[in-house]
Amino acid sequence: MRIISSAAAGIAALLVLAGCSVTTVDTHSLTASDLVTKPEYMGIYPKVPKDAKVIGPVSVQLCQLKLKDKVPTGDDALRALKIAAAQRGATALADVSFGTSAEETNDCHSTARASGTAYVHN
Repeated sequence: MRIISSAAAGIAALLVLAGCSVTTVDTHSLTASDLVTKPEYMGIYPKVPKDAKVIGPVSVQLCQLKLKDKVPTGDDALRALKIAAAQRGATALADVSFGTSAEETNDCHSTARASGTAYVHN
């Protein structure tokens, strides 16, 4: 009896899941304003397409001011770069580089940097 109940529950779960569908986001339809709040959808490409409107270079630096502060990661810097680009009106990035440095400076215990070329894709 337990096997039948488990099987019935499994079949019911499959039927519920079958009603769900995976949706995709058309990243080319997102505006710069959309990307300020959803930077994970901003595309990064190897180079700027010939027909794109170039906004220009953009760069960010994140700093760990105090030892108790979170150490910034390359992913943190990349997310901040996407937001900075979107705030300037861009919808995509190219020629992106990012990384971290544990080298201490006068102001920071460690840093994360990112840079790239911001543009509006067609």
